Amino acid sequence: MRLFRSAALAFTTCLALSCADSSALTDPLASGNTDAGSSLTTVTGDSASLPAACPESWTQPTFSTSGSNVKGTRWIVARVPVELSVSGVIGPEGGTLAIPGAQFLIYFPKDALPNPTAITITSKESPWVTYDMNPHGTVFRKPVIVLQGLENTTIFGTSAACSAYGAYLPTGSEAVSADDTALATETTMSYTISGFVTWMPFPSPETSVWIINHFSRYMLASG
Repeated sequence: MRLFRSAALAFTTCLALSCADSSALTDPLASGNTDAGSSLTTVTGDSASLPAACPESWTQPTFSTSGSNVKGTRWIVARVPVELSVSGVIGPEGGTLAIPGAQFLIYFPKDALPNPTAITITSKESPWVTYDMNPHGTVFRKPVIVLQGLENTTIFGTSAACSAYGAYLPTGSEAVSADDTALATETTMSYTISGFVTWMPFPSPETSVWIINHFSRYMLASG
């Protein structure tokens, strides 16, 4: 029951923000669309493997024109760094793109984009969970939802997972230091789902949900 309460809270909040329509949220991949990547560690639905529940609340977004340090999240050592990309054309009707090898899904609600747009998402070949999202500078007319599975990250099952969020890295500030810090000018409104979301194409027992309003470079951060 905890799973359903958590998922319901997350997506009910999204509906309240008018970031999606209810018919699409049942299964964001139902409209077809694209996915890429494979070869990730999979945890079964055994309740013994599920992490402790995170507080059922959203973290608020932050903005800093001069930038502020955030703590980036690394992939687990067992996951060999590899670059994975997915591309597709998203129009006013909305849609989804997924990279199962990074446990990443992005959902574009109806009317988020005014015209058909060629979108490419790249999971970077990096020790950190980082993404390049194109076309750079794209601004959405409605908030877009990102789902990032935490199962193959170093924060999975820890208290840091409950404060996970997306951090926007502006042009010229894409580098991540050896101490895991990076300079971000924006952090996302975020929420961590504890438990499996059965309609995802790559169910993870813990998932970070981000709300983004524009592209380009994002990383998973926490703290």
